[in-house]
Amino acid sequence: MLRITVEIVPFGNELLKKPIGVMTITNDGTYRGILNAGNYDISQSEIIFEPVRYSTDVNLLPQYKDHHFHVDGAQRNQPIFSFIYEILRGFYNRAEKRP
Repeated sequence: MLRITVEIVPFGNELLKKPIGVMTITNDGTYRGILNAGNYDISQSEIIFEPVRYSTDVNLLPQYKDHHFHVDGAQRNQPIFSFIYEILRGFYNRAEKRP
């Protein structure tokens, strides 16, 4: 399993960092006999901080936008960022074909 976390770090200050997205890539175990490829279940969460006003204070509450999808035959014998790109390309190609 791979977990990719994307954070925003305002002004490079680690004390202010906030996660804005998390993706989990899990091999589903169905692609047998070939070591260079696999089928993967992907869970992707975008974390959006919405301002919420309580009396005179403004707080940021996280809102989650989740996506779940499946990619067949992803080539895993490549550099990690190429693999992640292939997974993302599979997601966005599928999203463009939806009505």
